Amino acid sequence: MSGTAATPSYKDLLWPTLRAVREIGDSGTIEEIVEKVIDLEGFTEEQQAVPHGDGPASEIEYRLAWARSYLKGMGALTNSKRGVWSTTDAGRAMAPSDVLPRHAEYVAQLREASKAKKAAKVADEDDPGSDGEDVAGMGD
Repeated sequence: MSGTAATPSYKDLLWPTLRAVREIGDSGTIEEIVEKVIDLEGFTEEQQAVPHGDGPASEIEYRLAWARSYLKGMGALTNSKRGVWSTTDAGRAMAPSDVLPRHAEYVAQLREASKAKKAAKVADEDDPGSDGEDVAGMGD
Protein backbone atom coordinates (compact mmCIF):
# COMPACT_ATOMS: atom_id res chain seq x y z
CA MET A 1 0.00 0.00 0.00
CA SER A 2 1.49 3.32 -0.98
CA GLY A 3 1.55 6.34 1.31
CA THR A 4 -1.02 8.15 -0.82
CA ALA A 5 -3.49 5.29 -0.38
CA ALA A 6 -3.08 5.06 3.40
CA THR A 7 -6.25 3.93 5.12
CA PRO A 8 -7.09 5.24 8.59
CA SER A 9 -7.25 2.70 11.40
CA TYR A 10 -10.66 1.54 12.61
CA LYS A 11 -10.03 3.65 15.72
CA ASP A 12 -9.61 6.76 13.57
CA LEU A 13 -12.90 5.88 11.85
CA LEU A 14 -14.99 5.66 15.04
CA TRP A 15 -16.12 9.29 15.06
CA PRO A 16 -16.61 9.54 11.27
CA THR A 17 -18.76 6.38 11.40
CA LEU A 18 -20.92 7.67 14.25
CA ARG A 19 -21.19 11.06 12.56
CA ALA A 20 -22.22 9.41 9.29
CA VAL A 21 -25.03 7.43 10.92
CA ARG A 22 -26.26 10.58 12.62
CA GLU A 23 -26.18 12.55 9.38
CA ILE A 24 -28.18 9.96 7.44
CA GLY A 25 -31.00 10.16 9.97
CA ASP A 26 -29.69 8.05 12.87
CA SER A 27 -30.17 4.80 10.96
CA GLY A 28 -28.81 3.33 7.77
CA THR A 29 -27.61 0.32 5.87
CA ILE A 30 -23.96 -0.63 5.75
CA GLU A 31 -23.76 0.69 2.20
CA GLU A 32 -25.30 4.04 3.15
CA ILE A 33 -22.92 4.40 6.09
CA VAL A 34 -19.85 3.51 4.01
CA GLU A 35 -20.90 5.97 1.30
CA LYS A 36 -21.47 8.75 3.84
CA VAL A 37 -18.12 8.18 5.61
CA ILE A 38 -16.32 8.19 2.26
CA ASP A 39 -18.05 11.47 1.41
CA LEU A 40 -17.43 13.08 4.82
CA GLU A 41 -13.79 12.02 4.97
CA GLY A 42 -13.05 12.72 1.32
CA PHE A 43 -11.40 9.37 0.63
CA THR A 44 -9.77 9.25 -2.78
CA GLU A 45 -10.55 6.67 -5.45
CA GLU A 46 -7.09 5.26 -4.78
CA GLN A 47 -7.87 4.79 -1.07
CA GLN A 48 -11.22 3.21 -1.90
CA ALA A 49 -9.56 0.79 -4.32
CA VAL A 50 -7.23 -0.78 -1.72
CA PRO A 51 -8.52 -4.33 -1.29
CA HIS A 52 -8.64 -6.12 2.03
CA GLY A 53 -6.77 -9.39 1.60
CA ASP A 54 -8.37 -11.67 -0.95
CA GLY A 55 -11.92 -10.72 -0.03
CA PRO A 56 -14.39 -8.64 -1.95
CA ALA A 57 -14.33 -5.74 0.54
CA SER A 58 -12.01 -2.77 0.39
CA GLU A 59 -9.72 -1.98 3.30
CA ILE A 60 -11.92 1.02 4.12
CA GLU A 61 -15.04 -1.16 4.23
CA TYR A 62 -13.23 -3.70 6.43
CA ARG A 63 -12.10 -1.05 8.91
CA LEU A 64 -15.53 0.58 8.93
CA ALA A 65 -16.99 -2.82 9.85
CA TRP A 66 -14.67 -2.91 12.87
CA ALA A 67 -15.57 0.68 13.73
CA ARG A 68 -19.28 -0.23 13.73
CA SER A 69 -18.61 -3.26 15.93
CA TYR A 70 -16.63 -1.23 18.44
CA LEU A 71 -19.25 1.53 18.44
CA LYS A 72 -21.84 -1.13 19.22
CA GLY A 73 -19.75 -2.39 22.13
CA MET A 74 -19.30 1.18 23.31
CA GLY A 75 -23.09 1.58 23.35
CA ALA A 76 -23.19 4.19 20.59
CA LEU A 77 -24.70 2.05 17.82
CA THR A 78 -27.04 -0.90 17.61
CA ASN A 79 -27.93 -3.18 14.76
CA SER A 80 -31.50 -4.29 15.24
CA LYS A 81 -31.52 -6.27 12.02
CA ARG A 82 -28.84 -7.57 9.70
CA GLY A 83 -27.11 -4.79 7.81
CA VAL A 84 -28.97 -1.90 9.48
CA TRP A 85 -27.27 0.23 12.10
CA SER A 86 -28.81 2.92 14.30
CA THR A 87 -27.54 5.38 16.86
CA THR A 88 -28.53 4.85 20.46
CA ASP A 89 -29.34 7.62 22.92
CA ALA A 90 -25.72 7.38 24.08
CA GLY A 91 -24.52 7.62 20.47
CA ARG A 92 -26.62 10.70 19.83
CA ALA A 93 -25.23 12.33 22.98
CA MET A 94 -21.58 11.42 22.28
CA ALA A 95 -19.28 14.27 21.30
CA PRO A 96 -16.13 13.79 19.21
CA SER A 97 -14.02 14.23 22.36
CA ASP A 98 -15.95 11.40 24.08
CA VAL A 99 -15.20 8.75 21.48
CA LEU A 100 -11.57 7.85 22.20
CA PRO A 101 -11.94 7.83 26.01
CA ARG A 102 -15.07 5.65 25.70
CA HIS A 103 -13.18 3.38 23.28
CA ALA A 104 -10.34 3.04 25.82
CA GLU A 105 -12.87 2.12 28.54
CA TYR A 106 -14.50 -0.47 26.30
CA VAL A 107 -11.15 -2.03 25.30
CA ALA A 108 -10.17 -2.20 28.98
CA GLN A 109 -13.47 -3.98 29.72
CA LEU A 110 -12.77 -6.46 26.92
CA ARG A 111 -9.28 -7.14 28.25
CA GLU A 112 -10.56 -7.68 31.79
CA ALA A 113 -13.27 -10.04 30.55
CA SER A 114 -10.69 -11.96 28.53
CA LYS A 115 -8.37 -12.23 31.55
CA ALA A 116 -11.22 -13.44 33.75
CA LYS A 117 -12.23 -16.03 31.16
CA LYS A 118 -8.65 -17.31 30.86
CA ALA A 119 -8.26 -17.41 34.65
CA ALA A 120 -11.52 -19.36 34.97
CA LYS A 121 -10.38 -21.81 32.31
CA VAL A 122 -7.03 -22.35 34.04
CA ALA A 123 -8.78 -22.82 37.40
CA ASP A 124 -11.17 -25.28 35.78
CA GLU A 125 -8.29 -27.25 34.24
CA ASP A 126 -6.45 -27.30 37.60
CA ASP A 127 -9.52 -28.72 39.39
CA PRO A 128 -9.97 -32.34 38.29
CA GLY A 129 -13.42 -32.48 39.88
CA SER A 130 -14.71 -29.41 38.10
CA ASP A 131 -16.60 -31.41 35.49
CA GLY A 132 -19.13 -32.42 38.11
CA GLU A 133 -17.80 -35.93 38.67
CA ASP A 134 -16.85 -37.10 42.11
CA VAL A 135 -13.11 -37.77 41.76
CA ALA A 136 -12.93 -39.41 45.18
CA GLY A 137 -15.65 -41.86 44.19
CA MET A 138 -13.82 -43.05 41.08
CA GLY A 139 -12.89 -46.70 41.22
CA ASP A 140 -15.73 -47.65 43.59
